[in-house]
Amino acid sequence: MALIEYANGVRATFHTNCNAGIPERRMYILGTHGAVRADVLTGEIQYEKKSVFDETIRNIRTGASGGHGDGDTYLTRHMARVFRGQETPQTTIDDGLLSAVTCFGIDQAQETAKVVDCRPLWKRAGITR
Repeated sequence: MALIEYANGVRATFHTNCNAGIPERRMYILGTHGAVRADVLTGEIQYEKKSVFDETIRNIRTGASGGHGDGDTYLTRHMARVFRGQETPQTTIDDGLLSAVTCFGIDQAQETAKVVDCRPLWKRAGITR
C-alpha cells in the first residue's frame, strides 16, 4: 500500500495484493463532488455526484472484462497506430519517467520504512515539474 501526496495537496493511495481470495481489479476515485468506482473484471462503473443528495448510484456496463478490462488490447492497438504515424502518443516520455521514478520512490519507502520525497529522484531523472 502506498500513500502519495502531490505538491498541490491531493493525496492518492495505491493498494495491491497478488494473493487475494476474491479476484478483483478495482479503481476507486473519491473527490469533493462525488465518487467513481470501476471494477475492471466485470466492466462495471458506478458513480454518484455528491452535490445531488437524492440521486442514486448510477451503474454503467462497459462490456469490457478480463484481467486488464480489455486495456491491453486498446493500448497495443494504439501503440501500433503511433508506430505507423497514424496517431500521436497519449502521454509524453516525461509522463512515463515520472511514473517510473515515483514507483522507485515507493520501492525505496517500502525498503526503508520511511517517507520518501520524490522530488530529488525526479530531479536526478531530469524531470521538471
